[in-house]
Amino acid sequence: NIFGIRFQPSEFAKPILILSMSFLFEKYNDCLLNYQYENLPLGLMNGEMGLCVYWFLQGKVFSNKVYMKHAMNIFMHVCERIGQGTNVGSDNNLVGVGFGVSLLVDRGYIRADLNDLLHEIDEKIFQFIYYGYICNKKKANSDYVSFLWCLIYLCSRLEHGAGSKKDGVLYKHLLVEGINNIEENMRDESFQEPISFSPYSFFLPLYIRLLNHAYVLNIHSDKIRMIFKELEPKICSNIPFNEGNRIVLYGEIAQMLQILDEGTLKQRIIRHKDILQKSLDVKSYIHNGLRSKQLLINNGLSGLLLYIKSNHCCVNLMPNQKEIEEKLKSSPIIASMVLDEHILNTDVSLATGITGVIYTYEYCYW
Repeated sequence: NIFGIRFQPSEFAKPILILSMSFLFEKYNDCLLNYQYENLPLGLMNGEMGLCVYWFLQGKVFSNKVYMKHAMNIFMHVCERIGQGTNVGSDNNLVGVGFGVSLLVDRGYIRADLNDLLHEIDEKIFQFIYYGYICNKKKANSDYVSFLWCLIYLCSRLEHGAGSKKDGVLYKHLLVEGINNIEENMRDESFQEPISFSPYSFFLPLYIRLLNHAYVLNIHSDKIRMIFKELEPKICSNIPFNEGNRIVLYGEIAQMLQILDEGTLKQRIIRHKDILQKSLDVKSYIHNGLRSKQLLINNGLSGLLLYIKSNHCCVNLMPNQKEIEEKLKSSPIIASMVLDEHILNTDVSLATGITGVIYTYEYCYW
């Protein structure tokens, strides 16, 4: 008898803990089906696109046609809003929408040519990058993280074949200009660690990620090799206080080492990576470093799990499912929010809502 629900034993049943989580998640989904998503912002982490990705995963996990239909309805509404001239910005974040659409195609939820689907989004993002950042040095210097994500998006598009189109030259040109802009204008304070765990807004690992992607694409390779040399003192003197931030930096450095040429620079970076690795205790961090309510994607357990899942260099750090179940069960958020009749008055975004916690658990373990 778990959470007031009695289950009959079956040789084919999942472990009881899994059944209890499944029950709670479906109760949440029953409420969420009634949520008026049309008034949300457009983005992936804070809006409609995030709910779209969430519902496609629910349809797959629970083999539920209602969930799949709901996901498709949201997807069509997102496409309509883009076509109606939605601006690119923090709330409507078309970069996040682009990442979300790419994810849906990669996982087979949507069958379509990605270049056709993202053509209109890409055009808006081109303009946003050029006029919002490259031509506006003041904004670029004050908002490096958003700028980095725009450039990482361009890399993602090239990795998905956008370079084969006639506008592939424009993707590459904007990447070169963007990398030059950051390299010439970044300040020492940009390298400071965020106060709390911030998997998506810690400048140094994000910058390394961008340079890794661009280098693999053979874009601005000579300049990137020079930047790596200049970054070495910043990297090798950086041991983040927060262990979650340390894991993210470790993961990006490990990716960097896969593309660095053999030599003194690589050996120094390897030594620092080993120092970071020896300082990691993911199990202890999950149970002691993250508070019981610190479960969210933007600054908690779910963000950590998604990062580890997304970086093949960190696969050995992934905690086992039982440990995560225990962490979720010990948090008052799961039982109280999922069974609360007022759930629709709470945050339902991926980044800062229970939606993201459920999505992460299912994606990582089911």
